[in-house]
Amino acid sequence: MFHLTEPYFLGLLLILPVVYAIGHLRRKSVKFSSLSLQANLGGSAIIGKLPGFFLYTGLACMTIAMARPVALLSVPQADREARDIALVVDISDSMEWGMVDPALADGLTEADKAVPSILTGKRPQNIVKRIDASEASIQGFLDKREGDRVALIFFDTKAYYGWPFSTDLNVVRKIASGMHSYVGSGTEFEAKNGPIQYALNHFKSFGQAKSRVMVMVTDGEAEISEKRFQELSEQLSASDIHLYVIGIGYDDWSANPATEDLRNLTDSVKGRIIQVKDVAQLNGAFDEIDRLELSTVHMGSKEEFTEIAHWFAIASIVCLIAFMSLGALVRDDL
Repeated sequence: MFHLTEPYFLGLLLILPVVYAIGHLRRKSVKFSSLSLQANLGGSAIIGKLPGFFLYTGLACMTIAMARPVALLSVPQADREARDIALVVDISDSMEWGMVDPALADGLTEADKAVPSILTGKRPQNIVKRIDASEASIQGFLDKREGDRVALIFFDTKAYYGWPFSTDLNVVRKIASGMHSYVGSGTEFEAKNGPIQYALNHFKSFGQAKSRVMVMVTDGEAEISEKRFQELSEQLSASDIHLYVIGIGYDDWSANPATEDLRNLTDSVKGRIIQVKDVAQLNGAFDEIDRLELSTVHMGSKEEFTEIAHWFAIASIVCLIAFMSLGALVRDDL
């Protein structure tokens, strides 16, 4: 499909028939007293008509080029349905404890491997801080979430903004890279300014996408009162938020009474708890969430305009050159 950007220039085409008619009448009115006058005219009758053809065609192409035609193209493309993802990260002092990184050189005895030590100045070779491992896993997760809106929220006894929902994941990556310097004190889930409520308020105020995901990374153990449990559960359900809790710890969370309230809250909204005991499992948890929360891709098309006026301008120049060249061949040299 074609579209003219400045169609009023096509009015100049009306002049061409008038010029042709005047030229035709002029040629009919010219009389020769002797056929010898045409002795120097070269070429056949068809060649004699070609200059006029190229002249009028060239002028027509020039007029169309002035009207700036564009071609309307339908370009297939994938339309990705973005998600709003709130990364809620524990920065309590226990996040400076250690966890095994199987990818590092093994410097532990079999006895040491059972229960990794809390980090000290002299640490085993394959122990890293939980906060550092979390930061590295989050960076890897962000690499796979291009197009989504991601918010970063930190918490200990209360929640803090890391960065609000944004599609500029480079900024989120930069903020996440400094989370080790924000380590605070204890952990609390139920407070009005606690991490869950804080994230819910942020979704309510700034959420845009239909798909909403909250990923909480924590090693904390904290109670949630019955009243706050009910309030948080109702808000999470009403907001249709997919809740994932990545639980860092040495022991099995399902057997730990201190994690019971958070586990029950997650179950009440049909969320998912993924317990991790080392860095490989932590990375695997984020990979699993990435698979479960794949962005929906809709195939569609987008209309784009492509300028084609220059092709008519080139055709005009070629025709006018042909007109002048053929005119030299068939002209009268009297």
